[in-house]
Amino acid sequence: MVDPEGNGVADGGEEDGPTDVDLVVTAAEAGYFAVPRETSLAAVAERADLSDVEASRSLRRGIERLVRDERRN
Repeated sequence: MVDPEGNGVADGGEEDGPTDVDLVVTAAEAGYFAVPRETSLAAVAERADLSDVEASRSLRRGIERLVRDERRN
């Protein structure tokens, strides 16, 4: 389970898969953010072995974390 901070772990458990930020990178590399899109959310989710809903949530958390971290710098 991914924690709300996007670190890939929650409740002190082991990392289950890619972190939220890792998924943003994967999506970007696959062309998810290109205009027009070169891949779908479903394809990004499949690459990460996540459901579409989990991938969507993870992407939003990852983008939020990147923006928050950038604003701190």
